[in-house]
Amino acid sequence: MHIKSIAVVSTALALAGGAACAQVMPFREVTPQKTWTVDVGAGVLYSGRRASGRDAKARVAPWLAVNYKDRFFADPFNGVGANLIKGDAIRVGVQVEPQFSAGRPTIAPNLDRPGFGANAGGYAYARLPGNFVFGGQVGHDVTGQSDGLTYQVTLAQQSRTPIGLLATQAYVRGADAKRMRAYYGVTPAEGAANSLPAYTPGGGLQGAGVLAFMLTPIGKNLGAGVMANYERIIGDAADSPIIRKRNDFRVAFLVAKRFSWS
Repeated sequence: MHIKSIAVVSTALALAGGAACAQVMPFREVTPQKTWTVDVGAGVLYSGRRASGRDAKARVAPWLAVNYKDRFFADPFNGVGANLIKGDAIRVGVQVEPQFSAGRPTIAPNLDRPGFGANAGGYAYARLPGNFVFGGQVGHDVTGQSDGLTYQVTLAQQSRTPIGLLATQAYVRGADAKRMRAYYGVTPAEGAANSLPAYTPGGGLQGAGVLAFMLTPIGKNLGAGVMANYERIIGDAADSPIIRKRNDFRVAFLVAKRFSWS
């Protein structure tokens, strides 16, 4: 699965479950926090024809998230983490999150791309007036897949509507030169093997996008949601010869059930 698709699915499922979003982003509390919460769910993600030329595809992603006192959390996509500073309007914490395999572009089957690994880093978010949240996260590969740094800055908002909870995000993401080369670069040898020109990108911004997710409660502890995400590939990433188009679009349908204990 494309690494950004995984991130989008995990974000949307986190919103569906309610825990992962609350644990790192200090929106106003929707429901009272329990000592333990376990969210179980699944989502179907449809990705349009992707920037690297790979065909459109629908995927099913399971979800299991554990949260302890809104202080410690763990799930398959966001990894494990903890809020070191947890105030009413601020979250600062650390986490180790999975770095999913990048996959090989359709036009470059012989390209060496990062496989499964992990990033270690941290995040900081603050709530603004209007239940907006602003902040970002940074992570560094600690498994030798890219040996690079990645970062993201996000402005998010959450509000109640007549049909449920609406969450929206606008974000930009980037990386240092090592990570950019691992994901978007083409060495002379790889270029010859794939009939592509060699390309060495620098660090900087690589994507900007918007995401909207609507969660509708079904009974007390079950929720169903719909998500839409658009992202534009920018910077040196957009000029890579493995990028066939600069726009990515994804939609998803999600269901999650919460179990909690005081």
